[in-house]
Amino acid sequence: MQSTKPKQDQKKERQQAKVERDKQKNLNRVSELAQQTINDMLYRER
Repeated sequence: MQSTKPKQDQKKERQQAKVERDKQKNLNRVSELAQQTINDMLYRER
């Protein structure tokens, strides 16, 4: 019975790591899109 807990913790940690990675990926994507939008706006103003 005791040996199941570490496995659950491991799974939880892996899940958490995945969430963090996805968050980082989304953040990078948002930054890219924001930069693109700014560039488009600046380009149109000329």
